[in-house]
Amino acid sequence: MTIDTSDKAPGQGTPIWFDNPTSDREAGKSFYTAVFGWGWFEFTTDELGTYSIGTLNGRHVAALVDDQYTSRAPDGPKMWRTYFLCDDVDATAAKCVDLGGTVLRGKRTHGDLGDSIECATSEGAAFILWSGSDTLAGRATREIGTPRWPEYYTRDLDGTLRLFQDALGIEFKPTELPVDGTGETTYTYRIMTDNGGVAVGGMFLMEEGWEELPCHMMVYFSVESCDETAKLVSDNGGRVCVPPYDMPFGRFAVLEDPHGITFSVLQLDPDWFARIY
Repeated sequence: MTIDTSDKAPGQGTPIWFDNPTSDREAGKSFYTAVFGWGWFEFTTDELGTYSIGTLNGRHVAALVDDQYTSRAPDGPKMWRTYFLCDDVDATAAKCVDLGGTVLRGKRTHGDLGDSIECATSEGAAFILWSGSDTLAGRATREIGTPRWPEYYTRDLDGTLRLFQDALGIEFKPTELPVDGTGETTYTYRIMTDNGGVAVGGMFLMEEGWEELPCHMMVYFSVESCDETAKLVSDNGGRVCVPPYDMPFGRFAVLEDPHGITFSVLQLDPDWFARIY
């Protein structure tokens, strides 16, 4: 297994794009510019309204969309959304439904770019199926200040594995990771890989201690300093949900933007993957 460090075309099952359904796009633009240094350009369609695309160093990063143009599972958590590349959105959505998922919004065609269908797992976690052009494929997602890694938190491990494996062709590699620096206690983390064997995300089993927190797809953003980013979030009207702390793979925090959308940031230990693989 490898970590994607090139600009090669993404494979089936690759998370290629991230967007944020927000109640105030203009305020959201100001917030993410302050926190990550993004610039912006926009286009308007009947399907999406005005779609604000964040840019960094001249590359597409992610987007903000007015929340009335999106769908969420009932009582689902408010998160950044992940788009998964597939060959055929209709066939893939049908497989998702057969495996216990739901369609939140049917197929929408976005001009020459491609088609999308908004889905949710049986646990209510939303995600997007995308087929077509990879023009908006988030080529900056390995850079500081960009979304890097989606991570699914599940209570139905077997059912969720079947959905992502059978519908999207994503494979999972169980990996024992230390809970702390001693390595005496571990937990099983499952790394998502696309059909080219590239690590593209992760899955975590929610066992004891998670209380009533719903299952969800968390998006991690890569940052140079976890502590400085958490302070920027707080200074710009956001909230620090889980303060920065160290894990074996780096230092991370769980944050919330001013409109209640949750995301995480990760100051990655550059040697972590090298040690694991």
